[in-house]
Amino acid sequence: MAWPEPEVTLDRDGELLWHLQPRLAERVTLAWRVPPGWQPGPVSLTFQRQTFKLRDNLYGKSSWLLFQPAGRMATTPEGAP
Repeated sequence: MAWPEPEVTLDRDGELLWHLQPRLAERVTLAWRVPPGWQPGPVSLTFQRQTFKLRDNLYGKSSWLLFQPAGRMATTPEGAP
């Protein structure tokens, strides 16, 4: 089942995060709305990361490089009470 994009909130001020700033570490909270018809069961998430390069070798300007696996989480969420 496909899940919608999560809401990403900055932990330091509770505001929605629209863009990450390169080379600035932030703690964030990810929250997904449950798709219609979803039943409690196992969920597996794979996280990807991108590297920011201030000056790339091809164009000589800043850019985001390829996606790389960064982590995986498997859990079984409970249904609403």
